[in-house]
Amino acid sequence: MKRFTLAYVVLLHAVLGVVLWKSDFLDSIKYRLGLVVPALQSELTDYYYQVLSYHGRSVEVVPDDSVIFIGDSITQGLAVSAVYPLSVNYGIGGDTTNGVLERLPVYMPALERAKYIVVAIGINDTYHRSADQAIRNYAQILDNLPQDRRVIVSAVLPVDDTVNEEKLSPRIEWRKEFNRELKRLADERSLVTFVDGGIGLDTDGDGRLDPSLHDGAGVHLNGAGNLIWAKNLRNAMLSLETAD
Repeated sequence: MKRFTLAYVVLLHAVLGVVLWKSDFLDSIKYRLGLVVPALQSELTDYYYQVLSYHGRSVEVVPDDSVIFIGDSITQGLAVSAVYPLSVNYGIGGDTTNGVLERLPVYMPALERAKYIVVAIGINDTYHRSADQAIRNYAQILDNLPQDRRVIVSAVLPVDDTVNEEKLSPRIEWRKEFNRELKRLADERSLVTFVDGGIGLDTDGDGRLDPSLHDGAGVHLNGAGNLIWAKNLRNAMLSLETAD
């Protein structure tokens, strides 16, 4: 009887081990412990598709002349109504330019009725591709958006690599190259406006996000940082409204 019980327990653990090995559970644990970098994980995660399904249910009821925000976790954490009262937040944490290209068709019924479309994406691409490759994706994003709508593209915001030099330092040069080319893309298109959303987030000019403006991890804005970013975006919209 004891041998049978022991064999049963061993078999049960073996089956459980196989199930965990084939799932993303172990990868998730290793990621949380810092044993693997995000580049080793799937770019379009289960979380991405779950949130996208939520977004898809809201598209048909988005009011005409709304401002639609599309971005990653930095956008997801922004109270977009502080930028423009009638706004919709379609940010997805961890998203990249590839992810935005994938999900644009879901939003198209709302995008075609939008007042402005705000795109703020790119920082997570540093794990997956060069700045040049990300810009090529961004060009496709702009080409796939409704061509009769005004689009605001926000520069990738600064990060503070002093809290994690190994992880964040490569992002600083990547960001400079990406933003330079993003501005060029915007300037080539009549209805696209580039906004340097990082103005006021790097007050000493060292190319880093001020420690007082992030949540401690060096990437995500805290309340004070979001107030500055929201103001930069709001000012851009006011300028467009004045020009119109």
